[in-house]
Amino acid sequence: MANWLSAKIEKIEGDFVILKTDDGQEISWSRDNLPPGVEKGTKVGLELKTESEAAQSQKVQAKEILNEILKGE
Repeated sequence: MANWLSAKIEKIEGDFVILKTDDGQEISWSRDNLPPGVEKGTKVGLELKTESEAAQSQKVQAKEILNEILKGE
């Protein structure tokens, strides 16, 4: 099962941002791994999964996309 952390972009420092979680932890995060358009104060969510959970999620998502394409939706 995945775990979820809510955080806010606290600072932008060059190629990194400092995320501050709701419980006060600070995490340095690469700006390249952020959604477009985020800025200081933006709330973000971090989902933590094991590699096998992530692989399974990607597999399910790929099947859903393929089914949409094949059905013409």
